[in-house]
Amino acid sequence: HVERELKKLSPDLKKSAQTSHLNLSSQITALQSVIDTAEDGVFISFCSHIGVENVREYEERQLKVAEEESQARLRFDQQVARLTHQ
Repeated sequence: HVERELKKLSPDLKKSAQTSHLNLSSQITALQSVIDTAEDGVFISFCSHIGVENVREYEERQLKVAEEESQARLRFDQQVARLTHQ
């Protein structure tokens, strides 16, 4: 009896969950847009000074540089370890 009831309710619950997820995703997107606009206003002079369109572009560049530095440091440390253990 319980299993039959669960099978009966399952499609409705799934649809409700999907609708809730879509609504939340939409709200998150709207809030992120508000945050991005506020950040753009705060960092507009900094961004124009360094030649990027917005602070998110700057952060992406900095993250890429940091990751490249980390990989280079790791390769260097591995090379030193190989030479030390020869």
